[in-house]
Amino acid sequence: LQGRQAMLMAGTPPQLYLDTRCQRWDEGGADTIEAWLTAHPDARMVAIDTWIRLAPPPRVKGDSYADTYAVLGVVQAMAERHHVSILLVTHTKKPSIGGGDYLDAVMGTSAQTAAADAILHLGRERGEDVATLSVVGRDIAETEIALAWTDAGWSHQGAADVARRDPVVRGVLALMAEGPWEGTAADLLDALPGADPTNRGPWPETPDAMGRRLRMLVTPLYDTGIDVRWER
Repeated sequence: LQGRQAMLMAGTPPQLYLDTRCQRWDEGGADTIEAWLTAHPDARMVAIDTWIRLAPPPRVKGDSYADTYAVLGVVQAMAERHHVSILLVTHTKKPSIGGGDYLDAVMGTSAQTAAADAILHLGRERGEDVATLSVVGRDIAETEIALAWTDAGWSHQGAADVARRDPVVRGVLALMAEGPWEGTAADLLDALPGADPTNRGPWPETPDAMGRRLRMLVTPLYDTGIDVRWER
């Protein structure tokens, strides 16, 4: 933890408080966080990483959706009482064939996304240093933010920066410079400049992976003048 802190921040902000020994939510964890928020009225955010470590275990023969929704309602009420954001970090499932809705990728029951005021999903292909942060919420417009990993952590990137960094964006830009194009994800793999069917190089290795990558890159590609559409 100290190593990550040193890598991402120049020193420890005096407002930052770290606790690595919090109990489960139903075994004193909720009371601990409540007491800390009461003692620190200037706090603005609590991050629980990961939520599964603190979440109450499922009841035998219980209704997992109803139980999860009820617990998150308590978390939400705590946030409202203290005027803070409570960020619950969770994992995602393996991507489904063809990409799919990123909300369906959140690990656990759908009650988590139903109860949350906002959901932030960080999507990245393994080994790549670019990603898309998808954001949706009750009081905010749905949006996608292009990010790139640097020595200082994730940083917001403009469309031009993403185009220069992401190999798929660069390949699609070069391909579209020759004129309009349409085809399947498999066709695109073969059509990208320099693509070799026996050695995909920096591009996704399968059509499914290419489809997922394109869905992540819709906004950066659109900002560079390329409109990606899916048709059956």
